[in-house]
Parts: sequence; C-alpha cells; structure tokens
Amino acid sequence: MGDELITGTSFYQFEPLIARLRGIIRDYPEGVGIIKELIQNADDARATQVEITLDWRTHRASNLPDERMVRLLGPAMLIYNNSIFTERDFNSIRSLGQSEKAQDLQKTGRFGVGFNAVYHVTDYPSFISRNRLIFFDPHGNAVPGTSRQEPGREWIFAPRWWENYPDFMKVYEAGGLPKNSEDFQGTLFRLPLRTKAQAKESEIRKQAFTESNIRELLQELIASGEELLLFLKSVQSIYVYEIPADSDGTREEILRITTKNPQEVQEARQKILNAIPDDFNLLIEHCHQDAAAISYRHEIETVSLKQTITSIWRVAQVIRIDEGEELANVITAMYESQEKVLPWAGAAARISTSCQGEKTEPIRGRVYCFLPLPLETEFPIHINGFFNLNSSRDNLSSDLGQTGKDRPRAIWNQLLVRHVVSHACANLIADLV
Repeated sequence: MGDELITGTSFYQFEPLIARLRGIIRDYPEGVGIIKELIQNADDARATQVEITLDWRTHRASNLPDERMVRLLGPAMLIYNNSIFTERDFNSIRSLGQSEKAQDLQKTGRFGVGFNAVYHVTDYPSFISRNRLIFFDPHGNAVPGTSRQEPGREWIFAPRWWENYPDFMKVYEAGGLPKNSEDFQGTLFRLPLRTKAQAKESEIRKQAFTESNIRELLQELIASGEELLLFLKSVQSIYVYEIPADSDGTREEILRITTKNPQEVQEARQKILNAIPDDFNLLIEHCHQDAAAISYRHEIETVSLKQTITSIWRVAQVIRIDEGEELANVITAMYESQEKVLPWAGAAARISTSCQGEKTEPIRGRVYCFLPLPLETEFPIHINGFFNLNSSRDNLSSDLGQTGKDRPRAIWNQLLVRHVVSHACANLIADLV
C-alpha cells in the first residue's frame, strides 16, 4: 500500500503539436508577414540573395515513394536563399519557442516560432539544404514514416532518388534545385498551397490558401519594394518569379529588388556586425568602450511589371550605450529574464530617385525592426531599432500595465528611442549635410 502511494500514476501537462501550431498562426497575420519571416531567417543565416517562386502547376508523378504524397504536388510557393543550414540550424528549426537564435546576438530572431508562420499557407512544408530533404507533416497523413507522434521525416540525398523518383524531385527544381544534386549549396523551402479539400481535413487551419491570397501577399511585397533591403544585415537582393499553370517550367520574373553597390553595403554592414560581442557578458562593457557607428550609401534598383525605380539612400546605424546606468540596467534585467536585446538603431533617408513608369511617392517614414512594421512616423525618414515586439511580431509591444519583472520589457522601446535611435537620426542628419 505504501509503495503505491509513493509511485502514483503519470499525470502531467502537455500540448499536442497541432494545437500549438494553431495557436502560433492565430497570433501571426497571414499577409506579407509570412514572406518577411522567411526573408528574416535568410538574413540571420547570412544569405545575400532570396528568390520566391510561385509555381502554379499541378505536377504529375508516375512513381511516388507513397501514393499519399500526391497531396504535395499541387501549386506551391518556393523560397530559396543562398546560405546553407548548419547543424545548429537543423536543431533550431525543430524546436518550438526554444530556438538557439534566442541567445545569438548576431541574429534578429528571438522567439523560435517565426518559421511556423508558413502553416498559414500549407500543412506540408518541406525544405532542402546540403544533402538533406526535410518534411514536416503534423497530421502524419502524407509522408511515409510520419505519424502524429513523429510528425516529420528526414531523407538523405542519394543518386537513386533522382533515378527512382524523377517526377517528384522535379517539384523542387522549380525553385532552383539543380537536377541530380547531391549536395545543395543553398536552402529551398517548398510550401504546397493548402487546397479546399485539404482545408476541410486540416486541424491546423480550415481556410484554403488560394491564388487570391497569393496575389494580395504579392501586392504588399511590391508596395514595400526597395525599402525591404534598407536595414537587413546581409540580404542584398530579392527576386520574385512565377511559373504559369500551363508552362513548360520556365520562370517569369515579376519583381526584382537589387543592391547596385553590394561591396560598399556589405563592408559597412559587416563593421557593425563585428561590433557585436559573442555573448551578453561582454555587451555592456564593449558598447561603452567602442560604440559602433556606420554610414553608407545604398543604391537600390526595383524592377516590377509596371515600373523601374532606381534610388540612392543614405543609411546610418549605431550600437551604443550611454555613460548613464539607465539603459545598461534595463539590458541587464532583460537578459536575466532571457529576453535578448541590443542597443542597435538606424535611420535612412532617400536622397535621390528616378523612375521609369509611374510616379514615385514621397517617403512616409516607417518604423522598422530590421524589416518594416505597419507603423508610420511623421518624419520623411525611416527609423530602425532592435525593438520589443508584440506576440504577432507586426508592431511594437505595449507598455500598458506592466510592472515588476515585466517593467524593463515595457520601457525598452522608449529607452531605445531616447538613447540610441536619437543618435542614429542625428548621425544621419549630419551626414546628409
């Protein structure tokens, strides 16, 4: 009797993966934010180029590893970048809310859930990097070897893959995977669009992701245009292609955003990255001693179906901590609560532009957290900062009603503007003069 009292029975809290994913996408807007997450991930991986391909074809396969994989052969969005996954990256993408990027000062990612915004689009994301093909299948109903208990599978490339399943591998060729590749020096995500039939069965999301959803997303991306590149750390070009449903597979370019002075931009960005210490223990001391400040020209060409715009921007960025204790104390408190922050800010002004096609609009200042947020300022310049964001990561977090240990997080954005953004703006004005 005594042993039974001590041993007891199993009773603990848990959360099924599907329920977790449903909660994540509820917090994430389904628009261009999906693309921004993948661009941000590429930027953190030090990629310089991102390609988005919309493949509207429904692929035919005479031979599949499993007949259920026909679910993966419909129209899809493919996102390529020219960096490769490290072993740390492979481990990180498997963790929900515990990404290793959360402690890496060189990376913008902090929450470990950004990639999962893709579940707005699909129930069956997959990606290829180096010699590995990874499938996520939360329902366990499409990829052989998966189940709800083990909702994913990893396959290693081998020559027989191309020999035995050429039709299936062709779906990745559309996004830039070379035929017969066994060591892909890049990363390619493939997101088969959730069909109406799949939406009825899905426990993640009951809405299909249709062509109209894609078109709306594209319009938002085109509207952001050249300004997407301004405050990124490594990405210098973004391409968008389309493959029509009745096509032979030829990609048609519909948007191109490219940096025209890549070496100058890369060297300047690297200077500020070099100023970031490897760990938090050195951060405050390092930034007090060697505040990093850079200023550079960024020439960007944007080519869409309607117009070509060539602009020159002046970008100023700074990492610094004032001699006073206010900012340093908040940074320390944030790290003690496992919140990654950096006293990093920037400002950008467009100093010239020429347009072939429609007339360009005056700059309406936006707030950035490395990519633009839907928040405008009254200034004719853009400002960037390592801001604290809300759960959907599409706006600044609110400081209403937060006390105690949450107070540093609540006031971080105010202090960042006062102590760091202000210096970036002052440097920009001085450089413009």
